[in-house]
Amino acid sequence: MGGYGSTRWDWHKKKTAVENCRVISTTCLREEVLAGSSEVIFYLPEEVRVRLTATDCHFGGIRWWFSCPECHLRVGKLYRPPRQQKYACRHCHNLSYRSRQVSGRVKEVHLGRIRKCAKKLSEGRYALVDPIPSRPKGMHHKTYYRLVMELLETETACIRAWKQESHRTQKRLEKQLAKMGITLKEAQ
Repeated sequence: MGGYGSTRWDWHKKKTAVENCRVISTTCLREEVLAGSSEVIFYLPEEVRVRLTATDCHFGGIRWWFSCPECHLRVGKLYRPPRQQKYACRHCHNLSYRSRQVSGRVKEVHLGRIRKCAKKLSEGRYALVDPIPSRPKGMHHKTYYRLVMELLETETACIRAWKQESHRTQKRLEKQLAKMGITLKEAQ
């Protein structure tokens, strides 16, 4: 009991992420379409009819919402997951965000932070081996140096996490090989 491969981690699957779904958002609606309308029709590969509701904003104006066809909640986006036919809210389709599915591994969190800093500094064109991008036009020097320091600290933490994980993997491999009576140098 409790040996290698005894867990049941493969018995449950990750939820579908909203990033993998087709999306209809209220932000894509134009005011001309919304004027006096209680229902809107989207012509995608299939016809989609969606009810609209409106709320008054505190400083004037109107905010438009979709009414979910399944649960009738007021939502800003409707999703259609792969291999599904209907649009509904995130809760009805039991969807999750990709960022919520990232495991506790430090390196994945660090890579996300690196991408976020790099996107601000260089419009997303950055890899760990690239030199630090120059300051974008219009960005304050203080902001640029703060982002560069955050990028360097996160890269350092990411490399440290990779080293720790590779060390753990090496120890695990040595342990498995020792059970078979082989040393790591013999295996190479």
